[in-house]
Amino acid sequence: MHGACPTGPGPDPFDAPEAPWPGTCGDPDSATFGRAENTFTSGFEGAWTEAPTVWDNSYFVDLLEYDWIQAESPAGNIQWIPVLKEGATETDVPDIIMLTSDVALLMDPEYLAIVEEFAADQYALDVAFSNAWYKLVTRDMGPHSRCVGTDVPPPQDFQLPLADTPRDLPSYSGAKKAIGHILSEESTYAPRFVTLAYQCASTFRSTDYMGGCNGARIRFPPQSEWASNAGLSTVLDLLQPVKDEYPDISYADLIVLAGHVSLKQGGSVPNLSYCKGRVDAERDDPNNSLLSVLEPTREYDGVIVGVRDRMKIAGLSVAQMVALAGRPRSSSLMTDLGYSGSYTEDDAVLSNTLYTLLLTEDWEEVPGMDGKEYQAVGKSGVYVLDTDLALVWDPEFKAQSILYAQDNDYFRHEFGSAWTALMNADRFDGPTGSMCDH
Repeated sequence: MHGACPTGPGPDPFDAPEAPWPGTCGDPDSATFGRAENTFTSGFEGAWTEAPTVWDNSYFVDLLEYDWIQAESPAGNIQWIPVLKEGATETDVPDIIMLTSDVALLMDPEYLAIVEEFAADQYALDVAFSNAWYKLVTRDMGPHSRCVGTDVPPPQDFQLPLADTPRDLPSYSGAKKAIGHILSEESTYAPRFVTLAYQCASTFRSTDYMGGCNGARIRFPPQSEWASNAGLSTVLDLLQPVKDEYPDISYADLIVLAGHVSLKQGGSVPNLSYCKGRVDAERDDPNNSLLSVLEPTREYDGVIVGVRDRMKIAGLSVAQMVALAGRPRSSSLMTDLGYSGSYTEDDAVLSNTLYTLLLTEDWEEVPGMDGKEYQAVGKSGVYVLDTDLALVWDPEFKAQSILYAQDNDYFRHEFGSAWTALMNADRFDGPTGSMCDH
């Protein structure tokens, strides 16, 4: 580590966007001004081992072999230098340093045990490091199927492995008819099926390719216990007779299929397509717990910031994000979530009603909801969320909402494309392909 320039790195990217952090040390007319020996980096000075370019376990050996005392770098930073332990027979002390975070490993019994293991066993370090390094540099690649090359190891737990899609898939026509029969007997189930499919698929993150409905982990903790999924276990129960009749169809496929059939029965939806071949995770799969990071509990500095962040994480465009907000919404499920209801009683039909209401009604906060729910002024039983109103509070979202409010056919067309993209987002075929493109 090097970086003893005492006067700092210079202007940051906000003050000097074209040439940030140019350095301030050295002769301004010199080619090494702010560079080389005049670099400002961390402010620490020294090496962790005597041979920094050699791979071995000397870092751990040295941590244990010496006592460490606090010192100060040339830039004034706290770092640690070795001293001989009491009773040591050697006389020389290596010219190395440690940081406080390094020395801290000696102060915790659990970490100390690992330091002692790696100091005594080079092979144990080799294995642990190779596994940790692979996870570090591969974690944002998503499932194992997105990795290519001759050095790719078998699927790892952190990649949430699933079984391969069966080569021969069953016919889905019978299941479609069975779902249609359920909806013909009770049309209010349609928005529930849509919500189940949406909640299952909307966990997908384009940032690290985690989430999505493949695996149908929404059936198991922790996902089944998220507040945002309240009431969905009863919706899954509605599909159980279909699953029992068609056991070769995965729950993941069945969930998405139920949403698809429900949308189709709610009117013509151009660009809406269904891609089968998902597989299921097992209830006792310990990797299910890794999905706790996907729970939508993050607090944002304003609802618009939150909606935009979720849009970017999901890899959706403005048109797609705004369109998906208009999906059929079950009033009963909204009450399960602790809200007062929905914006329409005709919740089985896909239409642009939401956008028309957002643009034409005045809204007031529902008491006791912390600004999360609003009611149309002077109208009973018409409720929207703050995330809905973000579609008219944000200028770019509002422009798209106006387009949808003006043309229901255009809305349905864009919704079909957005829904299909979300449902298929986790159907990977190599690093860039999709199984649904075949």
